[in-house]
Amino acid sequence: MLLAVLVVGAVVADRIARTRAAEAVAAEVQREAGLPSAPEVVFPGGSFLWQAARGSFDFITVTAAEAEREGITGRDVSVRLEDVQVERDVLLGRGGAISAAGGSARALVPYSSLEERVERDWRKVAISQAGSEVEVTGEFTVLGREQSLSVVLAVELDGSTLVLTPTAASVPGRELDLDALRRVADRFGIESPLDGVPVELRGLPPEVRPRTVTVTQQGLRVGADLQAMQVAVPPR
Repeated sequence: MLLAVLVVGAVVADRIARTRAAEAVAAEVQREAGLPSAPEVVFPGGSFLWQAARGSFDFITVTAAEAEREGITGRDVSVRLEDVQVERDVLLGRGGAISAAGGSARALVPYSSLEERVERDWRKVAISQAGSEVEVTGEFTVLGREQSLSVVLAVELDGSTLVLTPTAASVPGRELDLDALRRVADRFGIESPLDGVPVELRGLPPEVRPRTVTVTQQGLRVGADLQAMQVAVPPR
């Protein structure tokens, strides 16, 4: 009977410690990243108290419903940190450092967020999936006149740069011959966005290395590798 009580007590203490640590890390991540709500932090694996005592966790996961960076909103953000080292003072609330050997991250950038950015130059923009590409339809002003244009773009990732290359375009009632337009631009030495528009992914921490981008019905799903990092945690 006594052994059963001790085992239950140890399990309860372990769960309490795990919960409190997760809440503390979530609050710090929310503060550092400016998230609208606290993310979910999970310390998986066996005994939390044992892992905490040695100051080492195989991995930690952090998920957030929403995060914003440089005016772009990411949703369903998921981060996995590998080989996480936590100084004991951090778990005691005295401050210290948390380091990770690396990890991975992924997030969905909804088309509505991209539309808000594009509408700075265009108006009434709509972005949607077109197979493995995206279609941008909107209105803009040329020589004081309203013009409508629809462009289908191939999306590729080159390091931390998105390259958007037009594959088809049309105005009301007519398809545009992009190859002919490219030839004219080349003939007169005109730099043209028809060969690809680079879009820098600005504001990313240096530890984040974008790796993949996939076009989905809801938006662009971006995957990234995380390099080794260390984060200072102030005392609570």
